[in-house]
Amino acid sequence: MVKTFLALQIEVKVAIVIAIICVVLILRILLSRGLNNLFKIQLDHLKQLKHRNKLINSLTLSLLLLVTYRFIISTSWYTTYESIRVASKFVLVFLVITSAQ
Repeated sequence: MVKTFLALQIEVKVAIVIAIICVVLILRILLSRGLNNLFKIQLDHLKQLKHRNKLINSLTLSLLLLVTYRFIISTSWYTTYESIRVASKFVLVFLVITSAQ
């Protein structure tokens, strides 16, 4: 499956990655709002739910950053352009910061 993905043109790869990011964000929004709306939440449960939502947000962001980083490294642009290497290092730094939270 990975070999098939890597064999695709760069435009198709970008479109697939953007579609995956959109689906993940939509699912995260539905999950966090669904949790808030399904339960009649008392105050102490609300604090726990907010913590869960923060955890879901940070995990989602970490996953997106990791996918972005792996995608950048897998392209031929990584070896060609210095700016792509710098961008990948920034993505990696943000990934580490997000994972640390």
